[in-house]
Amino acid sequence: MLLSLLLVTEDKVTHIGSGFITNKKGLFLTAAHVIMYHLHEIYRIRVGFPEFENPCKLYKIKVHYFEYVDPKSPRIGSNKKSYHQDLAICRIISYNYNRFYQIKTRRPASDEILTIKGYYNPEKISVPIINDTADLTYLEKEDTQFRIKHRLLSIFSNNSNDYEKNPEMVSNEKKFNNCLTLQNSAHPGVSGAPVINSEDKVVGIFLGGNQSLHYCNVLCTKYIRKNYRFIT
Repeated sequence: MLLSLLLVTEDKVTHIGSGFITNKKGLFLTAAHVIMYHLHEIYRIRVGFPEFENPCKLYKIKVHYFEYVDPKSPRIGSNKKSYHQDLAICRIISYNYNRFYQIKTRRPASDEILTIKGYYNPEKISVPIINDTADLTYLEKEDTQFRIKHRLLSIFSNNSNDYEKNPEMVSNEKKFNNCLTLQNSAHPGVSGAPVINSEDKVVGIFLGGNQSLHYCNVLCTKYIRKNYRFIT
């Protein structure tokens, strides 16, 4: 089940990212950078379900696990098992639904077509809160298919030329083994959305990318599994 992450400012909410429910108790996953600037004021974060409600009930959340390291920051060494950290495991308080995505931990094959599903706010609209609800019909839904560009490694770089190279030709500090690079990108605001395979199971979390350079990076669920199992 897809959700919109929203930031409360005075009496309005603004979409800041996407996420998805993973069990009956309202546990959900998103990218850590979506909420990283609001961890000290998590009471300002709400979630809603635009696909199932109008107006949407706004739910408070609790953060169970959080990890983030800037992928472009300098790192020492050339460890081939280098991992990028950008994951938040949260729970919706008073969750009322029985819809959730199943997670598949096997890394997808190179020839698989994957789909990124989420929400984005093209006009940067804020909407009023009325009786703990908000009209989120202005949000656009991302539902686009992509193919894997680099199966084994994902590249994070300030150099746009790096994204046209084989990962082996790029310096080690820019490569991450727990991510994939896809051959296109979703819209801004879709960060934290699930990446779905043909079986409608989640194989990754969309971390962001560049539409003009036609790439995006995805955090693999195989990496997520350890921390997710500990929380559940």
